[in-house]
Amino acid sequence: MVYINQAFANLSGYSKKLLLGKEFSRFFPQEYSERLSKDDPKRRGSRKLLGQREFEISRKDGGSLVGEIRSRLIEYSGRSSIAGICKDITEGKRAEMTLKEKVKELQRWYRLTVDREVKMIQMKKRIQELESQLKPERENQND
Repeated sequence: MVYINQAFANLSGYSKKLLLGKEFSRFFPQEYSERLSKDDPKRRGSRKLLGQREFEISRKDGGSLVGEIRSRLIEYSGRSSIAGICKDITEGKRAEMTLKEKVKELQRWYRLTVDREVKMIQMKKRIQELESQLKPERENQND
């Protein structure tokens, strides 16, 4: 890494001084690092968008966060380089997971209540059938 802004330093928990000169692969998943390493900036040309991905990022304190990383090939100090922007989306991902769990729970309750309602309708219909069968017998008993 040849340039780090304070926001990434804060995100990672490391100081800018400690991050400078380190391999980016130390902080990102191997899959992401390998993809960027294989993408030869000289062969691809400058300013090519490499993409946007979500990855878990290792922090100094041993924890991790979910980051959305956008990277692009650029010229930096006369060399083809990769510039990346990382955004912490951990809370958004947690909220998304919670929402998905709640939706599943609501769907499950919906199915239970609909099934129960269907059974109630079937039972009412059966009761009506039985009552209609018993009606002539009651009429005969009253005569």
